[in-house]
Amino acid sequence: MSQFELQNQGIMRLWHLEFDDRVDLVLRTALVSAIASALYFYTFEIAVLVWLAGHLVFHGLYYFVLNLYRDTSSAHVANSIYALLLISLIWYAWLPALSLLRDDPAIRFVAICALVVFLIYLMRRSDTVLWLIIGQVLIVAALTLFAESAFGFTQTDPITIVLFALPGGGLIWFFASSLFQARRRALDVRHAEEQAVQVKQDETIRPLVAGVAHDFSNILTSILGNLELYAEVREPRERDRFVADAHTSTIYAIQLISHLQSYAGPSVDDIKEHDIGDVLRKVRLLSKRFLPRHVSVSFAPRLSMVSVAVDERQLIVAVINLLMNAGDAIADRADGEISVQFERGTLDAPLAVAARRKLPEGEYAVLHVRDNGPGIAPDVLERVTQPFFSTKAGGIKSGLGLTMVQEFAMQSGGGVLIESRQGQTDIRIYLPQSLPPACSGQPSEDPKSGKTKSSRSIARQAA
Repeated sequence: MSQFELQNQGIMRLWHLEFDDRVDLVLRTALVSAIASALYFYTFEIAVLVWLAGHLVFHGLYYFVLNLYRDTSSAHVANSIYALLLISLIWYAWLPALSLLRDDPAIRFVAICALVVFLIYLMRRSDTVLWLIIGQVLIVAALTLFAESAFGFTQTDPITIVLFALPGGGLIWFFASSLFQARRRALDVRHAEEQAVQVKQDETIRPLVAGVAHDFSNILTSILGNLELYAEVREPRERDRFVADAHTSTIYAIQLISHLQSYAGPSVDDIKEHDIGDVLRKVRLLSKRFLPRHVSVSFAPRLSMVSVAVDERQLIVAVINLLMNAGDAIADRADGEISVQFERGTLDAPLAVAARRKLPEGEYAVLHVRDNGPGIAPDVLERVTQPFFSTKAGGIKSGLGLTMVQEFAMQSGGGVLIESRQGQTDIRIYLPQSLPPACSGQPSEDPKSGKTKSSRSIARQAA
């Protein structure tokens, strides 16, 4: 795990610890405010209100910074957040510490309770950042020494010194030991998780390598066999068929390479804004080369520009994968039809998609590929995006097509939704629009009718 990931993981942990449980957060804030208010009306000292105001301000600032940087951060930002945490801890501790000097037993009792809660809070945190733990230990050591002086540790008698020093030193030692042991356990758990992930990756790579090698062997065998047959025959029509079969195998080889590249993710240099209509125009030209001639393919007319920031090559291969799957599904039908269309729309609520993910609300470009094949059985539908899963026996199909489509959509910030019933399968690729909201949410003009076409609510459509 990289240093960046460690820093980000630490910040996410702080967020979950402090603010994930809203009920606990409200109760803590209400309790501190109630105790401070009662103490103010008991003493009528402005210092209590200043302490409460400072505590709420630091807590609010801490919430704001954590919420702002909980997903992405740098070492500098992480250290700044840890420093802000230490400052807020010091601010919380100064009033209870000074209250120990008071002669009023009620005030001293409140101060002792506040400091005990403070110690429990620090021990429950189990932080893993070394200098943050050292800072917490130093705060507790300073509070312990201050408490000893507040209770009269000014004697020179050796017995009195030992009586004060041993419990105070024991408290500091036990607190520091507890924090460092919790840190060591947390780091051991993290290390074990990383090892488990590495083992899982190795287990995934082995069948991937074996499957790719097997598929490439089949592809090369197909290409070589068709070329040999081409050399043996002289009839032009037969030769054309062998060339077409070799060309199809070559397309499968290109797809297989794209499948592997999709796992590594697209290069930043390859991600650019593309109009889906332009991409589909290129796919339409390619589709004539790999789909059966009797299959009818219709591409919806382009009504307006829908722009997405993606790797164009991967988008083309993803659509080709869907078209080839649809072509295989309707290959035995004389009236087989495939329709390809795209639209832009708004998700009003999170949408459940493949891989048990949910897309957040927002503006999306939606690309549909539909066919009138027999449909996908429910038990098969749950597995179609799994690597190497295929219902096609033998051949040169890798079983990576829909896996690659899903990986591409996820890496682009979107997802895949598959709906199937008897007589129709509809696969949708959701991609976040890269157009500004003013462009993507406003009505667009239909060049054919001159009428406006508003952005559709794709959350309601998918329901």
